[in-house]
Amino acid sequence: MQNFLRQGKVLGFFAVVTVIMFYLVMFKVNAEIDHHNGLNVLRLQLAFTLENADTIVREWEGLKAERFVNAMLYDYLYAFCYSFFFASLFAWLLHRRGLEDTNYRFGIGIAFTAGVLDWLENSVEILYITHHPSMNEMLFFIHSVAASVKWLSLPVVLVLYIMILLKRSFGEHADNEYNRSGESSQNPDTRF
Repeated sequence: MQNFLRQGKVLGFFAVVTVIMFYLVMFKVNAEIDHHNGLNVLRLQLAFTLENADTIVREWEGLKAERFVNAMLYDYLYAFCYSFFFASLFAWLLHRRGLEDTNYRFGIGIAFTAGVLDWLENSVEILYITHHPSMNEMLFFIHSVAASVKWLSLPVVLVLYIMILLKRSFGEHADNEYNRSGESSQNPDTRF
């Protein structure tokens, strides 16, 4: 799978599709749901209680369950695309930096986990909108926890990208400086 993900054409394809889906979901679909700027859809993700969710959804004038479900189909596709984009970016960076066999590979799993959490979040929101009176409070709470972990994975992914970029750059620079000084890298005692 890592060999497939690291290909430039795979990365390029998912980069383009992810940008398009981001625009559609964030600025078109979400705005259509809440009849505003779409931020209330993000607020619903982090509502944690049915009472908070009810307050948010009440502001969505005339929301029809069918329209919400159709809109969520775009979000399912967006989650699929961004998962593959971030996983592909990890695989590509690891390959380019010669770090394919390192512990940094778990970043690929983080990318896919974020997508799965997004799908869980979307599924619970569909249940909430279509079966509200019988919605389980704990399930909705778990939905918001999943959404929080999904959103928290973004800074983790960014830090990992930076670490991958810096690891190889500084590691090579330090090795080159050491070797240029004429000291043997074979005998660590000669460095002192």
